[in-house]
Amino acid sequence: MGGRLDDYILAHQPPPPPEEGEEELSDEERLDEMAQGYADLDREVSQRSYTGEGYDDGVSFNQLKKWRDKAEKAFRMELRRQQAQFTVGLKEERPNPIYDDY
Repeated sequence: MGGRLDDYILAHQPPPPPEEGEEELSDEERLDEMAQGYADLDREVSQRSYTGEGYDDGVSFNQLKKWRDKAEKAFRMELRRQQAQFTVGLKEERPNPIYDDY
C-alpha cells in the first residue's frame, strides 16, 4: 500500500522548471537532456580520474564530482516521477525503456 501511495504523491509533483531563458520541454525531451547532461559529467569525472590531469577551466575535481552527483540525483528523480505517472495512470506510455537500468 505504501508504494502505491508514494507513486500517487510523486506522480502529482510538478516537473523540474526549465533553466532560465530555455523553453519548456516534453517529459521525454527533459529526461533525454538530463541523461545526456549526467553522462557528460560522468565521462568528464572518469577521464580526469583516470588521467589524473588537471585542467585550467577553474573547476576542481571535487566540484565536478558534486555537479555529476547532483545531475544524477535530478535525473533519477525525474525518471522516478515519470514512472510513477505511468503506474498511477496519468501517462499512457512509460518512460523510454533505455532508462530501465538506472
